[in-house]
Amino acid sequence: MDDLRVQPSSTTYHSTFTGTNTGPDGTGSRVRFSGFEEWTLGADGLIARSLGSFDQAEYDRQVEHGGPSALTRLALPAQVDVDDEARREAAG
Repeated sequence: MDDLRVQPSSTTYHSTFTGTNTGPDGTGSRVRFSGFEEWTLGADGLIARSLGSFDQAEYDRQVEHGGPSALTRLALPAQVDVDDEARREAAG
């Protein structure tokens, strides 16, 4: 967790992920990328919606070739609506 910004209408969670690509067909490449999620909280105070964003191209480059580039910064073109992802998975 890098930062948590709480505002009246939303909360933004900033994080940096570090790890090694060891999954099926893993390259063994190290990865490090930052991103954020904008949370909309429900009346119960729980996260009702999460819209996440990170640099997909930089992530792909690191998985394939290893390590963050000197130019890696919080550039965030990829967005994932967690609610939409969950609906697609449930639909099969």
